[in-house]
Amino acid sequence: MTDAAHPDPRDALIAALRVLEQQVQRLRANTAGVNNPTFEKQKDTLLAALTVANDLLAVHIPQPRRRLVRGLDGLFRAVRNLRLPALPEDTEDPDYHALETLSDALGGLRTALDNAQDQARIAYPGVPRIGDRMGSAGPAVAQVLAELTTFETAMRELSIEAGTAPSFQRQGELVTGFVKDMKFSIGLNRLLLRVNTVTLDLGALVDALETTLELSEDFRSCVTAWFGEVTQDLFLKAWDLDAPLRRLVAGVKDLGGMIEPDAEGEFAASEPDMVLIRPGTFVMGISEEETKAHGWEYDKYARPQHTVVISRLFLLGRYPVTVGEYAEFAQETGRTPQPPEFPQNDRHPAVNVSWEDAMAYCEWLSDRTGLAYRLPSEAEWEYACRGGTVTARWWGDAFDPKMANLNSTSTSEVDAFPANPWGLHDMLGNVSEWCADPWHEDYKGAPSGSAAWTTGGSDHLRVVRGGSWVDLNRNNRSGYRGRFDRRSLPWVGFRLARTL
Repeated sequence: MTDAAHPDPRDALIAALRVLEQQVQRLRANTAGVNNPTFEKQKDTLLAALTVANDLLAVHIPQPRRRLVRGLDGLFRAVRNLRLPALPEDTEDPDYHALETLSDALGGLRTALDNAQDQARIAYPGVPRIGDRMGSAGPAVAQVLAELTTFETAMRELSIEAGTAPSFQRQGELVTGFVKDMKFSIGLNRLLLRVNTVTLDLGALVDALETTLELSEDFRSCVTAWFGEVTQDLFLKAWDLDAPLRRLVAGVKDLGGMIEPDAEGEFAASEPDMVLIRPGTFVMGISEEETKAHGWEYDKYARPQHTVVISRLFLLGRYPVTVGEYAEFAQETGRTPQPPEFPQNDRHPAVNVSWEDAMAYCEWLSDRTGLAYRLPSEAEWEYACRGGTVTARWWGDAFDPKMANLNSTSTSEVDAFPANPWGLHDMLGNVSEWCADPWHEDYKGAPSGSAAWTTGGSDHLRVVRGGSWVDLNRNNRSGYRGRFDRRSLPWVGFRLARTL
């Protein structure tokens, strides 16, 4: 508890972050106004760094965390070495005033950043600087690159034999496969993959990848310091490195069932593939014009249209939770999955999952991973589904059967249809998805923020979104909303959200 004599240092930190936020916006506006050709490369670098700064502040201004210290260090490294073009000798030159104003704005940012760094270290003493740990990641990253190069060579050799059926033999701790005249073996005791004469130490690769994953927060924070050493494309893709690395680690570990239990005898929980959803503003609901075009009386539930502000970063599952993912939860919690009356494999979306069981899954995964998983709010769901579009569907107004699984006889694999502009699959079609919100008959009095609308509404009905394999085309629209009474149904599944 704080008082006037013992103020909370985080209050001063938040104030410093708000000043920094103002300077970020000022610098962005001034940067956009400079068109000097000698500044183009650094201009792109600076604008990218300011985007990272916006993301960082969006997360930490409402509730600062210890990792902010390292995030500010990374931002400092990104801007400290920026050099502006020399001012023209002619003061009447249009570039003169633009560059002079930009120089003042950059100085203001650096001053605000210095103050924010000081306040962050006061609020969170003892947090190591970026340089304290990134050096240890160097050998691991080098090992990853070296091993992946070898692995790529081995896989290229295997691809030559594509289309032929391999045969496998297992003798003790060695699995040997033959594809025509090619021999490849997996040593389970050391987890080595040998393709003819090429050997890859999968165990070392896993160790290196997991080290990289552990440092992913640091990597995201300090990647801005690598300008000049890494490409701009790497920087722009930095947010997306988690998912492919996790898939690679999971795939390597699955070879021969070599997933090792932890000290307590539990198997490590795999984290779902998530997409970073950035803050923004959109118009939620269905317009009168859209209803006239599609002729659906239930559109009245999605009006009046209203503006919603998504003020914080969050993560949303790239796919609905799958049969394979749900089976692990069901086994651990003593539930018996209810298979539908059509065939599914592990890559199909889980169905016959009640709203309560979906909530229980979120709680179970949160406990296993230490991360805050939950169901998305209805506002978050529609914002992500639209993916920046304003049409009836994310691909346009007209229904296209090649884009979503509707009017079908069963579910399909979760990546069988194209992703929306933000990389999310099955936001429309395949399964309707539970949201966190109770059902309201319309949007009268709906909040303008992204949190679930929990005041009022039905006590037993919950919102579903997206339409399913069994639905009509008119249900397959970004703004369309439905509801069910929490029970398990063969056309309803769910998708995870995660708070950052």
